[in-house]
Amino acid sequence: MQFVTLITMLGFVFFLNFAVIRPRRLEQKRFESMLASIGEGSVVYAAGIRGTVLEVRRDSILMATGPRRELIEIDKSAVESVKGSAHL
Repeated sequence: MQFVTLITMLGFVFFLNFAVIRPRRLEQKRFESMLASIGEGSVVYAAGIRGTVLEVRRDSILMATGPRRELIEIDKSAVESVKGSAHL
């Protein structure tokens, strides 16, 4: 009886690891890699805002957006995607 309980618990731990924990870690690595790829001139999409990166700071990004190239500062955690070069 105890052996079956132990096997069931181990099976649950393996399932939890492959179904929840591992995919979350992979997604976190992908996000960190994307943030590391941000450089001056990159196009950043954040919460619906598109702009060209002017400066990358520790926790934020200074970017120019819109036809008048207004400057805005956004948190790195708000970035949704990054493209290599500016085409605005």
